[in-house]
Amino acid sequence: MRTITDPWSPLRLASGATLRNRFMLAPMTTNSSDAQGRVTEDELRYLDRRGATEFGAAVTSCAYVHEDGRSWQGIGASTDDHLESLRAVAQAIGRGGALTLLQLYDGGRIALPGLVGPGGIRGP
Repeated sequence: MRTITDPWSPLRLASGATLRNRFMLAPMTTNSSDAQGRVTEDELRYLDRRGATEFGAAVTSCAYVHEDGRSWQGIGASTDDHLESLRAVAQAIGRGGALTLLQLYDGGRIALPGLVGPGGIRGP
């Protein structure tokens, strides 16, 4: 078993990315994106403050991967229309030097009918 003696030391991941230390900021769902799943200015300011800390990495709030899987008013990662918003999220967190990790989700059975796409929740 390997012992970590200095949690402030850098950590190189198998992907090749290097964290400046071994501390990670856990994801926090803010429920503050717009109705189309794009990040808002308020949310970007929040993420910028989180990214300005000394964490090695920060995990975003959940990003839905399909319109039918929305369980709250969060960021989207389901269409090309979300790419600019996702870039803004990564930049806000990464400005301070932290690695940005995008958390993906699908609400499944707890998806909210009022938030899903125009076709509603579809069955198998």
